[in-house]
Amino acid sequence: MDVGVDGHQVPAAPATFHPSAPIVTQSGQTPSEPYDGQETVVRITALSHSAISGVTFFYSVDGGGYTDVSGSVDGDDYVATLPAQSEGAVVNWYATVQNVAGGETLYPANAPVQVNSYTVGAVPPPGSGAVKLLITEVSVDPVEAEFIEIHNPQNFEVNLSDYYLTDAIYYSSYGNQLYWQIAWAEVDRSAVGGGFYNDFTARFPDGYVIPAGATITIAIRGSDNFQTTFGFAPDLELYEDGATADDIPDFRSVFNTGSDNSIVTFGGDERGYPELEEYWGEPVILYHYVQGDDFVTDIDFVMWRQDVGEYPFTFDKTGITIGSHTYAPDTPVADQVSPAGQVGAGQSYTRVVSDATFQPQTGSNGVDGRDETGEALSTTIQIAPWSPGEYEPMELDLDSVISLRIPAKTFIPAMGEVMPVDFSADSSFETKVRILDLEGRVVRTIYETRRDGAAGLLSSAFWDGRNDEFEQVKAGMYIVHVLAIDPATGEQYTETAPVVVATRLSR
Repeated sequence: MDVGVDGHQVPAAPATFHPSAPIVTQSGQTPSEPYDGQETVVRITALSHSAISGVTFFYSVDGGGYTDVSGSVDGDDYVATLPAQSEGAVVNWYATVQNVAGGETLYPANAPVQVNSYTVGAVPPPGSGAVKLLITEVSVDPVEAEFIEIHNPQNFEVNLSDYYLTDAIYYSSYGNQLYWQIAWAEVDRSAVGGGFYNDFTARFPDGYVIPAGATITIAIRGSDNFQTTFGFAPDLELYEDGATADDIPDFRSVFNTGSDNSIVTFGGDERGYPELEEYWGEPVILYHYVQGDDFVTDIDFVMWRQDVGEYPFTFDKTGITIGSHTYAPDTPVADQVSPAGQVGAGQSYTRVVSDATFQPQTGSNGVDGRDETGEALSTTIQIAPWSPGEYEPMELDLDSVISLRIPAKTFIPAMGEVMPVDFSADSSFETKVRILDLEGRVVRTIYETRRDGAAGLLSSAFWDGRNDEFEQVKAGMYIVHVLAIDPATGEQYTETAPVVVATRLSR
C-alpha cells in the first residue's frame, strides 16, 4: 500500500474507460440469389450502448477496389442498395459501424480479409422461380361456398408446381405451426400445421400451369360443394369430396400420416376438413418453396381479423433464421392492416386494386423483396358480392383529382347482381355518386359524403338496380356520375361512365 507522509492512502489515478464498440448481431441480403440486372439490398442489425452515428457498407466486384455506400435506417436494421451487376459477377461486401462514443466495429470482424459474398446468376426464363401472383377473392361463408381465387397479372404463364397455399398459422404454448418452417429437415403437423383444426397446408398439383392473365378458382370444400353452390366447376379443389374421383385436379399434401394429411383428417376423433374462419379472422398465404431450400418466398397474403392487434394467426418473420437464410423485415403485426368490415353469406373479400401501389416494394421477403405483410388491405381488399373466376384487373387513375371505374359488363339486377362502383376523391371534398338516366335525371344516389363519410384514395359503393323509390329500374343505358366539390374553392370535379342494365340474358 502506498501511503503519504501523513499516513493516509495515496489516491489512485482516475480509471480510464475505453469506448464500447457496437455489436453486429446478423446480416442478410435481398434477394438472396440476385440475377443479372437486379439491385441487391444488403443489411445488418447492430446494437450499441451509445447511439450509432454511422454505418458504411463497402463492396467490390470481381476482386476490384472497394466502393463505399452509406447505410440508412430501416426499422432495427441498417441497409444499403448495391447496384445491379452482370451474370457471373462476384460481389464481396462488408460494413463498418460507429457510435457517438468513438467505438467502431467491422463486420465481418476481420474484413476485408473475410467478407460476405454472392455471385450474380442468369436471368431466369419467364415463369420460373417465384413470380408475383395475386389473391383476388376469398369467400368464407357459408362453408360449402368457400373458395380462393388467384390471378396471374403477368404476360407469361406460370408453372405452379412449387407454389403452396395455407391458412395454418398458429402460435400457442404447445408449439407453433408456421408456414416458413416447411424448410426444416422434417416437415410434419407440429412444424407447418394443416389437417387439424380445419387448417390446411397444400401444394399445387404437379405441373399445373396458370396462363398469362388468367384467373383460377380453388374450392376449399371440394368441387361437388362448389358446383352445387355456383352451378359450374372450380379450376382446382383442395381435396376430392366426391365418392369417386372427378376431373378436377386436387392439391397435394405436404405430409401424410396414416389416415390424415396436411389438408384433411379422415380418421379418429379428430376428423376434420379445411374451413376458413369467418368471425375471428384468418390468414391466407400463397408462397413459393423449392424442396431443399432453406427459405420460402411470399407471393401474396390476405388476412382479416375482428380487431387490430395480435391473434394466434398473426405473424412477423423478421430476423428468423433457418439454415443459412435469415428473413428480412416483415411489417410488425401492430402495423399490419386488415380489410374493413366482415363478410356475410354471398359476399367475399374481393381485390379491387392491384397491390403494387399499396405495399413496400423492396427490403422484405416477397418477390423482388416486396413486403406482402405491408399491403394496405383496407384499401385493396373490400367486401363485395362473390364472383368466382371473374376478376378483371382494372386500375384507378390515382394521379387524377377524382377517378371512377365500373366493371365492363352488362348488369342484370333481376338475377341478383349488384354492380360495384369504385372511385377516389380527396377526403376533404363533398362527394356524391349518383345513377342518372339518359335525360340527366337522378335515378338513385348510392353515395354521399354527409351520409356515408369521407371518400378516400379508394372508395366503393354498390348499386342493386333500384331507384330512390326502391323500384327495379327498366332495362336500358344509365350513367354513373361522380361529383366532388372542393369546399375551399367551390371548384367542382366530375367523372362519368355508362352502364347497361338488362332484364335477362339475351338468347
